[in-house]
Amino acid sequence: MLRWHRHDSAVSRLKFPDTWWRTIEVDLSALQVDALRGGNWQRGGGQGQKPDPILGPWPTDQEVVSAEPAKPKMTATEIRDELAKRRALRESRAG
Repeated sequence: MLRWHRHDSAVSRLKFPDTWWRTIEVDLSALQVDALRGGNWQRGGGQGQKPDPILGPWPTDQEVVSAEPAKPKMTATEIRDELAKRRALRESRAG
């Protein structure tokens, strides 16, 4: 079950809190905004500071990109405990 969880599930948010939100849709949207900002900067004569990318630097061909996934921030036991705690809190609020 934990192996095939959705990227936006509570398990993903607990396991990878820094990167769970970064999907292809987010990357493509950020690239579109970056292109618009860069084009507006160029049409304005290139005055002022060049706009920085929204999501930070992209890897270049020279950089080695690890094929291994990021190390989880929490173990499966810690995730189960946290989810049980949240479930109990939600049930106590409901009734």
